[in-house]
Amino acid sequence: MAADAAVVLAVVTSIPATAPVVDGMPPDSVDRISAPLWLFTCWTDSSFGLPRPTGWERFLITDRVLVEPMFHLACTPYALAHAIAAARPAPAAVPGPEPVPAPA
Repeated sequence: MAADAAVVLAVVTSIPATAPVVDGMPPDSVDRISAPLWLFTCWTDSSFGLPRPTGWERFLITDRVLVEPMFHLACTPYALAHAIAAARPAPAAVPGPEPVPAPA
């Protein structure tokens, strides 16, 4: 969830929501309605058969913010392992052997 929010923030800050169409070329903008799919779009370069994000929007997203989703993908296992280790209870103290008195 945090990785998805980070990608949404990266796309929103680097790609405008609206841009004019110039000479028949698609606008350099991304429709905000498909924001929940941007992380998966960066990882798979697919819109899963949905109308948004379009091919041009996928290109813009993966071209401008590809590093951040890959960073989150690489760090997720470590963060998950740390969270699991922190949630485990501390091991019970195992009583050690009693000291043997030295002969006098």
